[in-house]
Amino acid sequence: MASKVIILLRFLKTTTYDYGRLNITRVIKKPRVIETTALGAAYLVGLQVGLYENLDGIAALWHEEKTYHPEMTASKRAQLYQGWQQAVRRVLTT
Repeated sequence: MASKVIILLRFLKTTTYDYGRLNITRVIKKPRVIETTALGAAYLVGLQVGLYENLDGIAALWHEEKTYHPEMTASKRAQLYQGWQQAVRRVLTT
């Protein structure tokens, strides 16, 4: 599972959009712990039983493992985005 997440993050770092505006890219920060659903549930239990005073105490526990910076050119992003839009249109019309 972790290797699939890493592959996805590597791709996303090159194709990140901001609501379809292709010239805007974002840095992606990968957390040290990627099983965030289970961790979130555990944090909520800890908050309920008083292990953590508030959400700020939980937020302070977040640690970054790696940062992915955009590398793809705007023209390549536009090409891939156009292909994605075409694929979505094909799915919606079948």
